[in-house]
Amino acid sequence: MRVLSHYKHWKQTTYRRRDWNIGFVAFDEQTICKPLQIAWLAHDYSDGWFADPFIVRDDGDRLDVLVEHFVYAEDNGHIARLVVRRAGDRYLLEDMAPVIQDGTHFSFPNIHRSRQGGDRLFIYPENAQSGKLEIYAYDLETGRAERAGLLQDAPLVDAVITQAFGRPRLFATHEERDPSGRTLEIFVSESDDWRGPYASESEHVFSDRVARGAGQFFSMNGRLIRAAQDNNGIYGGGLVFFDTHYDGRRFSFTEIARHVPRDARYNLALHTFNVHGSIAAVDGRGYAHPLRRAEHRLKQRLGKTKRVGSPHASTTVS
Repeated sequence: MRVLSHYKHWKQTTYRRRDWNIGFVAFDEQTICKPLQIAWLAHDYSDGWFADPFIVRDDGDRLDVLVEHFVYAEDNGHIARLVVRRAGDRYLLEDMAPVIQDGTHFSFPNIHRSRQGGDRLFIYPENAQSGKLEIYAYDLETGRAERAGLLQDAPLVDAVITQAFGRPRLFATHEERDPSGRTLEIFVSESDDWRGPYASESEHVFSDRVARGAGQFFSMNGRLIRAAQDNNGIYGGGLVFFDTHYDGRRFSFTEIARHVPRDARYNLALHTFNVHGSIAAVDGRGYAHPLRRAEHRLKQRLGKTKRVGSPHASTTVS
């Protein structure tokens, strides 16, 4: 009985464990038009995993990246800073340090660069567990973050702020009002200050579960692109890219591409895409145990796995 108990525990905690990792993609005007060629971060941390990458600095051979660091023992995520060294086509983790942690779950450490009062860097991470969305002033040199204000007194998920449409606007989904992830809520700042206060402007309801953000807006071929998560079938099952327009009254989103995970190691999920210059940071999820990965690949070939992402997933841009 003891052997059987140990086996069941091993199967649940080790054999079936799924982890995330971050990776990097060379970015140009054609990147999302074809399968993503991802170089995964090499590291030896086994206490948890990294996801939701946002590049804050690129010094050529080194990157500073903010991520969610999920710790198994705590069953919680916090925001960490990674120092990543580039060696040819490889990305090697040199250092990791915590940035924001208070016992609640943090993820999606979105950043805002502000020139108000000098060049300053802010983080507004997802912290829906606390019931609010807060701003943190971030010191790039020391790696420290301090609370600097409240954006919204609501459990908003994976918020993205952009000033591409005139006054600052905040795009997010609501943890409680729309757990399915079909409704994108759009808020507009009541002034020209990106810190708000923000008022509800409109909602956009998608036909499937693609409202949740996957990263910051970026430009491609003269179009402003919104990256979103394809949460159909499984959480974070893929990426969706939308050409975004605003006519002065309402927003419209035209789908131009979908991607599902195709990597042999991280083939369960793909749910972040953030552009920084000529690099895009992504993440992926897969089974940690090599035998479980092999079993999953065999089931995929035999058609015995659940559908990942949307049936419309592709790498075609219209």
